Amino acid sequence: MEQISKMVNNNNIGIQKLHDKMDVFLVNNGKLLRRLVPHEKLHPPANMPSLPVKTLEEFNALEKFLAHTPNEIALVSFHCTFQLLHM
Repeated sequence: MEQISKMVNNNNIGIQKLHDKMDVFLVNNGKLLRRLVPHEKLHPPANMPSLPVKTLEEFNALEKFLAHTPNEIALVSFHCTFQLLHM
C-alpha cells in the first residue's frame, strides 16, 4: 500500500512539473505571437471577468482569475498592447 502511495505521489509531482512547463510554454508562445503578428486582432484572455470591477463578487472573480499566473500575464499583456494601439 505504501508503494502505491509513493507512486501516486511521484505521478502528482510529475504532473505538476508538466503543468508548470506548459504554463511557461503558453506564456512564451503568446509573447512570440504578439511580436511576429502584432497586427492581429486583440482578444482578451479567455474567461476574463469584465472590467472595471464594480462589486465585491466581481472583485473576487477577478482575484480568482489572476491567481493563475498565465492569466495574470495575459491580462497585463492584453492591456499594455491595447493601450499602445489606442494612443
